Amino acid sequence: PSFASAAGFEAYLGVPFNKYDDLDVDGMDMSDSVGASLSAAYRFDNPFAVELTYARADSGIRQNQAIDIDVQSLSLDGLYHFAESDDLSPFLLLGVSEYQNDFNFAGTSSKNAQTAVDLGIGLKKFVTDHFVIRTEAKLFHTLDYSDNHAALSLGFGYSFGDKSKAPAPVVAAAPVIAAPLDSDHDGVTDDLDKCPGTPAKLKVD
Repeated sequence: PSFASAAGFEAYLGVPFNKYDDLDVDGMDMSDSVGASLSAAYRFDNPFAVELTYARADSGIRQNQAIDIDVQSLSLDGLYHFAESDDLSPFLLLGVSEYQNDFNFAGTSSKNAQTAVDLGIGLKKFVTDHFVIRTEAKLFHTLDYSDNHAALSLGFGYSFGDKSKAPAPVVAAAPVIAAPLDSDHDGVTDDLDKCPGTPAKLKVD
């Protein structure tokens, strides 16, 4: 690749658009919402990275606008980066998430926590050696109630690792072939000289 990402920490701010498919215990129809996310990651000196993400959004029930739902999640994901092309870095992610829905209706509040597995794809665009634009599509599936939740996000971040041009390939030097020696300086090289040690200034054939 023409660019290479060095190992180091990365941090991202995202704006996910959340589409819910009954992400609650009673199967209520939650309204879609736009939220915010904050991620901290460590990129290893290989295609892998580990990432911790906190996300929050404010939703509700379509049939009852008086019900407010704050959705919070904490995700731990492993990322696999495909071969980079110039300043583009596509990746896959897989991990687990802990969800908490905070319900509020007429001053009465309740909480509902769920565990989910998540799978996603994304793309990082390095604007500079350190500043990154990131897009991501992520699907969550809860283990408690088999509910689904999808999020499409756009954000930006900062990579603390050094991203620089890959080193030029090393070209092996051509072997040096030494010229044949003429130890007695009689004009005949040693490998052909039948009279080694000829006195100086004497002509030989």
